[in-house]
Amino acid sequence: MDVLRRLNADPATTLMVGNDASEDTAAGQAGAAVFLLTDCLLNPDNRDIGAFPHGDFDALEAYLQAQE
Repeated sequence: MDVLRRLNADPATTLMVGNDASEDTAAGQAGAAVFLLTDCLLNPDNRDIGAFPHGDFDALEAYLQAQE
């Protein structure tokens, strides 16, 4: 990903949080972890998001706390 390259960030230590099932999951291909917010999910192609952690903001908070 261009953003990771520009920041000189290690994808293995990066979390992409987003709401677009197509665009935001691409970060996973670069090696970043992905969390999809489902409160306002954009998924016009009806992609299966089951492979990614997902949920509302409370679920995101629980996910982040579990990573500590």
